[in-house]
Amino acid sequence: MTGYAEAAKWVYGQALEPGEWKTDRPLTLTEVRHVHKLAMGPVWEVAPHSSARPKEKPGSFRQHDIQPFPGGMTSLPWVELNAAMNDWVASLGKIFKSETPVEQMAAAYAAFEQIHPFLDGNGRAGRLVLNLLLVRSEYPPAIIYYRDRSRYLSALKKADAGDVQDPWGNSSLEQ
Repeated sequence: MTGYAEAAKWVYGQALEPGEWKTDRPLTLTEVRHVHKLAMGPVWEVAPHSSARPKEKPGSFRQHDIQPFPGGMTSLPWVELNAAMNDWVASLGKIFKSETPVEQMAAAYAAFEQIHPFLDGNGRAGRLVLNLLLVRSEYPPAIIYYRDRSRYLSALKKADAGDVQDPWGNSSLEQ
C-alpha cells in the first residue's frame, strides 16, 4: 500500500505541478518505469517476485517470458518489450488529436496490459499510468472499485480479444 500511495501521490501531483517531468509528449518511458518503481519498490524489498532475475526489479522490464494468463491472454516475448514499449509511448501522441481521447486512453491502457512489460505489478502500474494520462489531460482519474473487479477484468478480456468498442466496460458497470 505504501508504494502504491507514493506512486499515486506522484501521478496526481503531475496534474498540479509537473516540475522537471514536464514534456511536450503525453508520457515518457522513463515516467512509466518511475511509476512502476514507486508502486512496486516497497513490495519488492519485503517479498521480491519468486522468479525474478537479478535485472528484473521495480522499474525494469522483465527479462524472460511468462506463462499465458488464465483465459488465454499471452504477453509479448520479453525480447520484444523495449520496441513494443517505445512504439506504445509514441502512439500516445495520437490520443490528444482524437475526437474520443478518453476512449483512446482506455484502449492504450488495454494495450499496455497486453504488452505486460514488468514481471509483476503491471495492473497497478498500468492503472496509475492511465490516470497520469487522464490528469494531464484535465480529466478526473479512473477509479475501479473492488466491487467492480470482475466487470473490469471482463472488459480487459474483451479488449484482449480485440473488442475495444466499450473499453471501460461501461455497459456492464451501469447495471
